[in-house]
Amino acid sequence: RPPAGRISRTCPRTRWDARFDGEVVDVTGETVGPPVGPPAGWSETSKVTSGNKLATKQRFTFPEVLLGVTSEVTAKEGSSGSPASYAPFVGLVKERAGDWIRPTFLGQTDVTSFSLDFTTDTLVLSRREQIPRESRGGTMSMVDLRLLGSPVFHYAVAVEELWINGSRHKTDVPIYVVFDSGTTGMLVDRDLFYGSDLALGTFECHMKMRAEDGSRVQIGSSLRTCTSRCLFLTLPIDVPWDGVRQGKAHVIFAGLAFMFNQGSLTVDADARRVRLGGGFKGAAFL
Repeated sequence: RPPAGRISRTCPRTRWDARFDGEVVDVTGETVGPPVGPPAGWSETSKVTSGNKLATKQRFTFPEVLLGVTSEVTAKEGSSGSPASYAPFVGLVKERAGDWIRPTFLGQTDVTSFSLDFTTDTLVLSRREQIPRESRGGTMSMVDLRLLGSPVFHYAVAVEELWINGSRHKTDVPIYVVFDSGTTGMLVDRDLFYGSDLALGTFECHMKMRAEDGSRVQIGSSLRTCTSRCLFLTLPIDVPWDGVRQGKAHVIFAGLAFMFNQGSLTVDADARRVRLGGGFKGAAFL
């Protein structure tokens, strides 16, 4: 994964199958050609059989790309036989703050969106938006944390309410949650961690946000519900962003423990929209 201001993370060992989607349409036997003004990476069309008739997809071929690596992320000791011990860390952030940050993988492609299916462990990259524009319920608008000093555009939304062990944490400082599939449990900036009941030990945590239509979106996890491959763990972390250091905002990195029970995560990176759950037939999940 691209470095994000030297923030270390607890990395899961989940192995993902990847698919690359182009324009996905229902077809009646014909294929579709490249869109007007073929994007970089266009090669050819191919037919792929799916459970709901036939879909035509553009095949992705990428030119040479740069992948940032960091010496601060290593495999867990004693895991030499695990795929995590030799798998590359490829992040899914797209935009960066400037040339002083290594190029991101998606930033070097024409990928517009991605989705993660936590049931089948499938990653889908697409050249089109995967969340319908008319779907506003459950869909959240993302905020740009680069204004706080983040080196990249994290997939983050504003948190209206933070509940810890059944009690609401009250603060005058805005809280933002980053949906981070590279984190196992939950990482919290130190001021928020030690200034709340998180420091006393956490057996459950929930966050409430607002969708584009004004409806409530809630995510959460607990020691009781997070079982099997899910691991609920809350840890403090140094967030070296000026806005966080100056106490202008708090940041939470919510990992797989908060996403497994949602079923899926869909991010339209260019449109800056995110949705948990509700995989869309014919687009993200065929």
